[in-house]
Amino acid sequence: MLLHSWLNLLRRLTLPPGFRGSHRRSQRLTDRVATPIEGLEARVLLTIDVDQPFPVPGGPMAQVSERFDADASYDLVTLSATGDLTVALNRGDGAWSSIQSMGLGLTSGVGLAAGRINADPFADLAIQSADQITIAVSNGAGEFSLTQTLTPALPGMLARSDGLPVGLTFGLFDQDLSTDLAVVVPGTNELLVYRGLSSGAFGTPTRYASGGVEPVAVVTGQFVGATAPDLAVAHSDGTITFFAGDGSIAQQRGQFPGGDASAGSHVLL
Repeated sequence: MLLHSWLNLLRRLTLPPGFRGSHRRSQRLTDRVATPIEGLEARVLLTIDVDQPFPVPGGPMAQVSERFDADASYDLVTLSATGDLTVALNRGDGAWSSIQSMGLGLTSGVGLAAGRINADPFADLAIQSADQITIAVSNGAGEFSLTQTLTPALPGMLARSDGLPVGLTFGLFDQDLSTDLAVVVPGTNELLVYRGLSSGAFGTPTRYASGGVEPVAVVTGQFVGATAPDLAVAHSDGTITFFAGDGSIAQQRGQFPGGDASAGSHVLL
């Protein structure tokens, strides 16, 4: 035992420092290799398999997912650039129960929103084209009836100059229980808010200057902190303006300018 200790001391005193470090690393590596490696547990990875991909005549421009029939599954409606709808009803087991396309007599399609505008539980549609906004009510079986056409601007003003989709939104913007509708008019730099009527129709819009150049989308949410829903409007010039809900629709509250931080981008609320 004494001889073994003496030999170890002699080895530490005579071997170069780098060699001693390499020897220790080699010993640790040897010990690690000698230790049994724990095996991986068996795992099953889930994948999603699209059962029935389908084409959209005219090319897809916008999509919404909601319940358009009587079951609990979310369905899919796609608006084409030519103004037609493709309705895919979800069977609830990974496949579509039906897929059908229908023409609405529109010359174009630029935006689509889904919401409940009448007393039944089925989602309805607001379809924005370059010339008008069309309200289409669901019958609960994946079919829609056109109930109202809104023409708030000159032909072509409701489309973007770059041909990309436009965003519109439903919401409860005033103090009644009727669903309201907010849309943007890119050609006139306006935000329009339609009050919903108890009949399921929409009245004359309240018009606002959007606060930027070529508004392209509007969304609803609670951005300011009050209980009333607010609106955020995005523009092609890179700005976003906020309209704070006050129970009587909205009032413009601030702007988020485009650009980088060095240009002073900030939110004014």
